[in-house]
Amino acid sequence: MTDDLRWIPAQTYAMGSDRHYREEGPVHQVTVDGFWIEAQQVSNAQFEAFVDATGYVTVAERPLDPGGLPGRA
Repeated sequence: MTDDLRWIPAQTYAMGSDRHYREEGPVHQVTVDGFWIEAQQVSNAQFEAFVDATGYVTVAERPLDPGGLPGRA
């Protein structure tokens, strides 16, 4: 690990909403494992360099998966 990374401990939180869109509910508890994260934001130029170097395809660029859209398939 480098000095630029920070540890985020595992935690549980309420995910979803019962007050907005139907597909956001029901509210349920989700536990996220701890993880390391950069202490500083990544600039657009840094992300572009990463994409160019790795060929990474962002979620926005991937085809939609109807299975990930409940009630919309």
